[in-house]
Amino acid sequence: MALIRATQERLPSLHVVNEHFEGVFNDATTTQVINQRFLKFTVENCEMTTVFNHPSELASAIGKPLGASDWLLIDQGRINCFAEATGDHQWIHVDPEKAKDGPFGKCIAHGYLTLSLVNMFLPQIIDVQGISMGVNYGCEKIRFPSPVPVGSKVRGVGEIIDVQEVKGGVQSVLRVTVEIEGSDRPACVVDTISRYFPE
Repeated sequence: MALIRATQERLPSLHVVNEHFEGVFNDATTTQVINQRFLKFTVENCEMTTVFNHPSELASAIGKPLGASDWLLIDQGRINCFAEATGDHQWIHVDPEKAKDGPFGKCIAHGYLTLSLVNMFLPQIIDVQGISMGVNYGCEKIRFPSPVPVGSKVRGVGEIIDVQEVKGGVQSVLRVTVEIEGSDRPACVVDTISRYFPE
């Protein structure tokens, strides 16, 4: 059975609510209602990790949303570092002054920078336990429907779309949609392939 887990860093504690309302609501019933509503809000709005106790559980999650990573700010420094690492110094990415007169009015992130962030997002989306090794086996489809302007926040949202048995383990295809905060169009959609080998 897959479990939904919010890490301590990503889920605020109830004492924040209790301290906020201290001296305002004193009866136990009211406090319980506040706490229940706080929990409901938190679970619906925070980023979660789906935990599988064993690779054999993955098939039961096909077609079900897994949750989302944290939001990540794409600043000019990150874009410049990627340009240095890859040698891609096209002005649309690294020249803010020239980019002001470009098609987007500012610099945009490299498409492959956006794709590379999936490696950061995946462990926040899914945690497969009971394995001796997990292997990145590649990708099937990659699309970049929308550019990511500098200053945007992005996150990854996951869904398992296929699971198959392979020699000694299980292969899953997990579709990661990289969303841009405030935009209806995603920055990237990629079908990632992972192989998990049980202990």
